[in-house]
Amino acid sequence: MTEFTKEDIKQLQQDILDCARYGEYEDLEMLIKLDDADVNYNENFGGNTPLHCAAANGEIKCMKLLLENGAKMLPNESGNLPLHWAVQNGKIDAVKLLIENYECDMLIKNKRGLSVVSEAFNADNADILEIILSHDSATEDRLLPEKLQEVKPDTEDNNNLDDNSNQSKKEGEEENGKDGDGAVTHYMQFISYLKEKMALQIRELPITTPDNPFGGITNPEDDSTGLAIWPASIILSHWIANEHEKLKNKVVIELGAGAGLPSFVAARCAEPSRVYLTDIHEPALDNARYNLKINSHSSNDSMIQTAIGLDNNDIKLIPMSIMNVNWINFDSFPEEQAEILIGSDLVYDENVLSFLIPAVDKLLASNGSFWYVAPITGRAGMAGLKNALSTIGISCHREYSCPEAYYHNPLVGENASMDDAILHFYDLIAKKEHTCYEFKRI
Repeated sequence: MTEFTKEDIKQLQQDILDCARYGEYEDLEMLIKLDDADVNYNENFGGNTPLHCAAANGEIKCMKLLLENGAKMLPNESGNLPLHWAVQNGKIDAVKLLIENYECDMLIKNKRGLSVVSEAFNADNADILEIILSHDSATEDRLLPEKLQEVKPDTEDNNNLDDNSNQSKKEGEEENGKDGDGAVTHYMQFISYLKEKMALQIRELPITTPDNPFGGITNPEDDSTGLAIWPASIILSHWIANEHEKLKNKVVIELGAGAGLPSFVAARCAEPSRVYLTDIHEPALDNARYNLKINSHSSNDSMIQTAIGLDNNDIKLIPMSIMNVNWINFDSFPEEQAEILIGSDLVYDENVLSFLIPAVDKLLASNGSFWYVAPITGRAGMAGLKNALSTIGISCHREYSCPEAYYHNPLVGENASMDDAILHFYDLIAKKEHTCYEFKRI
């Protein structure tokens, strides 16, 4: 039996680590047979085991040898498992081998707060991402702290908050988190040139009719999709924040606003003369009124106003109207026309165009612009939108792919990890392609 000193053992383990890292299978096989060899030794190496090193470089043969000799899935000092490293380095075969041989949790986080799911998104490898997201531990039910339950907004309490209760609620919701009954309030931040960083709170609610969320052509008032926040509305909000000067002193009307995120961004950073937040689903409008409460400094019965802070710390109040607007009932429209009309992801079906196009024609001022954002796939009606608008003298003035910066995680605060963003805005973080359109009258 060979006697090893502490220094000999340390060197032996360093040699095992190096062999695993560089794929030196024969030498690794010989070394791990020696007395005092330990395939799970991780002292003095930042907590890294041979399995970390083999997984990081995709040395499959060495990984299998380590597995046969009892290698464990252990975290290093940074909290990274061998699976984290395999994902980070895009080693798909190593990822598969680890998943097949170990009980893996895709939501386990390293000390930087990044889970295996987060690392898969960061790695920008579609094949690895698919493997990770298809794992049993990455289901939506596991991602949610508790499964969202169907809920309807409480209109009476929300609409009668006094100043003290409003302040109390605001202070309690300045971080992303569950509000109870499935409601989630996000603290979101956008960059604009008027204010270096503009942030607001926005609550979304579970869709109350998941089996038929759109309500149908005959019952548009039952469309509950506006209770949720969709990636297109976040992209539109970035667009508004970055081109806010074009909205200054303009009448802004949002179609199908739902929770109202773009409207609030416009009011907070663009200094419009007035904002009309419109939708047909009354529960969504109730939620928009709640969002106005938690973001406003002042309101009155005749005209709801939302405050923006300017560079000189002055406060300017922007009039905002929250209105139930039916696209086929012109009597429900605002008295003013939109100099900037905004909308996001409205055309999910071709049948919608027969209602949307006349509404745009009626609402858009002669010198107005219509800013619209939608995903490039999955919306049957989008193919006919430009043609339909052109028939009423509204042409596409500008069309461009969503800028890379608009896909970043918009959440800030204590509960704003990449996992939270993935859970709530999967298509955004996955960079599902969206297009920005600016239409103008010919």
